[in-house]
Amino acid sequence: MKSYLLTFAILLISILQYAIANEINTQDPRFGEIRDNTVIPYFETLQRGDVESLRQYLSARRYAINQTLIEQNASYPNFLRNQFQDAYFELVSLVEDGTKINAVVKIYWPDGHNTQTNLGLIEESSNNHSTANIKWKIDRD
Repeated sequence: MKSYLLTFAILLISILQYAIANEINTQDPRFGEIRDNTVIPYFETLQRGDVESLRQYLSARRYAINQTLIEQNASYPNFLRNQFQDAYFELVSLVEDGTKINAVVKIYWPDGHNTQTNLGLIEESSNNHSTANIKWKIDRD
């Protein structure tokens, strides 16, 4: 009897974990949309050191946290260009967790090594919360 209860508990936990966090398949249109409209352009903006364009990829909350760095640090664009120059970026996976999506991005560096980073994405309206302008924005890194 105890083994049945243990098996049932493990099965229930597995089902709940799947229901709470669900990986988005690469064939899902959201995968391509997030990759092509948010994640890759964000990293390309970092490569160019284009701090003025960063705002369109960051949530209002994330931008407010980094606003001084982005707007007032004159050396930040050069830092970004030097840091990300010649790197290649690949969106590895997206995991939906309630209203947020966790993006796993692999960065391939010119010296041959690679690293992985996680970006938290939220849906955020770009213009007065109009549903026509909702985009996925980076809310945490």
